[in-house]
Order: sequence, then C-alpha cells, then structure tokens
Amino acid sequence: PGAVAAMERLGVLDRVTALGPARLGGWRMRTPTADVTGDFGRGWHALGVSRLALDTELVQAAREAGVSVVEGVRVRRAAPAGGPLGRPSVDVTGDGGQTTLRPRLVVGADGLRSVIARALGLIARRPRLRKVSLTAHVTGSGLPLGRGLLSVADGVTLGVAPLEQGLWNATLVVAAGPPAAALAADPRGFLQALLAARLPSAGALEIRDGP
Repeated sequence: PGAVAAMERLGVLDRVTALGPARLGGWRMRTPTADVTGDFGRGWHALGVSRLALDTELVQAAREAGVSVVEGVRVRRAAPAGGPLGRPSVDVTGDGGQTTLRPRLVVGADGLRSVIARALGLIARRPRLRKVSLTAHVTGSGLPLGRGLLSVADGVTLGVAPLEQGLWNATLVVAAGPPAAALAADPRGFLQALLAARLPSAGALEIRDGP
C-alpha cells in the first residue's frame, strides 16, 4: 500500500493501473498449526504487477519528466563527495569505455549486493544464510484472488500473489538440507509439486517463466 501511495504522489499511478494489475487487500498466512488472514485496513490496498511491466512504465515516466536515462552501462566504483566539484563520483563502463560521473546525488538502488553500498563501506557482514530461493510466474485457474498467500511448512516457504493479465508470482524459499537438494536437482519439478500440494484447489498450473 505504501508503494501505491508513493506512485500516486509521483503522478504515475494511472500509468501503472493501466497495466491491469491485481488488487490485493491483504495476505493469508498458513502454517501446520495456524491459518491467519490479515487485511491492510484503512481502505488501503496493494497492486500486483510484474517487475518488468512496472519498471518499463517507471523508466518511461522518468524520461518524459526530463530524466536522462543511460542503459547498457555498469557501475564499477563509487566515492563520496570530494574533488573539484565537491560531488560524489561514480565510475561506469559500457561500449564507450569507462566514464566518471559526478552527480549531485547517488542512490544505491541496486539490490542486496549493492555496488554503491559496498564501495562506501555501508554493508556490515552478516551471518551467511543457508537457504535456496527462486521466483517464477505461473498461470492457472483457482489461484487465490484479492490477497497474497504465504505458506510455511517443513522448512519450505511458498509465497503466491496475483499479478496482471492472469499471471501469479510464486516465490519459493527452502532451508538447507534435503529439501534444498531436491530443489537443486529439479527446480521446475519441485515447484510444480509444491504448488500442487499447497494449492490443491488451484487445479493444473503452468509455469510460464522461472526455474
């Protein structure tokens, strides 16, 4: 819901809703001993839309707002403010070789293994997580609508949420041990079997893209 509110403030919510995203009012969480449904409340809702479709619209909106978008480059190094301009520096490489940029502001929105955060020493070493995870898009009838589903049992967590155009996002996290070995041996078959076991009312499901 917070992202929906942010998109509305930025003036891009209409572009995203035009993609036909699923509307989610909350989540359902199931374990072997509990089945809990929680709503966002206050009339809030979330939108389910694939990352590819969402990012495409946001980049286009940024271009139309006057942002210079550079693609096909990779950030190699970043340094804090300094130098003649008193600005941070970012070294990027691409087809044209290496270039040093000196923007007013650098946002390291490049994920868990952020080059920006590591270059600035902003990541503290954490204990290594012993797990395997994957994400896929699935289609089929009978999947839950109106909310996401999180199912936890036997060291395996399955999250399913509706997206646009009849797609569902399926995210799977498996603890180290026999389940992880089975997943590594046949990711697609493991996910298919787990979906059938955890979502028996969904019927036949097709994995469109993923493992």
